Amino acid sequence: MARNCKVLIVGAGPGGYVAAIRAGQLDLDTVIVEGDRAGGTCLIRGCIPSKAVIHAATRFEELGAHAGEGEMGISLPDGPMLNMGKLVAWKESIVDKLNSGVETLLKKAGVELVKGWATFRDGKTCDVETSEGSVTITAEHVILATGSRATELPFMPFGGNIISSTEALELKELPRKLVIIGAGYIGLELGSVYAALGSAVTVVERRLPSGVLVITTRRWTS
Repeated sequence: MARNCKVLIVGAGPGGYVAAIRAGQLDLDTVIVEGDRAGGTCLIRGCIPSKAVIHAATRFEELGAHAGEGEMGISLPDGPMLNMGKLVAWKESIVDKLNSGVETLLKKAGVELVKGWATFRDGKTCDVETSEGSVTITAEHVILATGSRATELPFMPFGGNIISSTEALELKELPRKLVIIGAGYIGLELGSVYAALGSAVTVVERRLPSGVLVITTRRWTS
């Protein structure tokens, strides 16, 4: 199958889908290609899901303050109980709704969304492997908005207990201990979440003025 268009955008993250919507609004024949779900890192595996689990962890921590004798005359004798599987499913329901919203905006703007991975033949033509077969797309203008991905440390490749922030948002069981390498906003958000849920969290950051380690622990365990 072949498809010609005015604008081809590869990557439906916040850069790509916003450009596609604007191009569609300008009545330009626009195709956007995405190998995962529309929305990009921020919506699918970054800012939005992390804020969702932060909200849940905060609620859990607040409930934990009322365990035993409690506070303000409010008590939970056995303390709050955590079901990580259900928490992750709730987080995913939010992501699904927002992903659907992005796809609706693209459709409303007249943009065609092609789901698959693009391989370029030259500067104007790419082949996309979709679930329904291969599509060859040729465009007058091409925008690359392929985003980013987690980077392995050379001496700590991903696998087993070594995971990226993406997998950290999908854990079905609460880890008893967790070491986070990198004290940027992603690392600190995830660290605060798991500390609030009950994990013993260690954050490693080489640029801290005082040295190497920041250790945060909480009293609640699942």
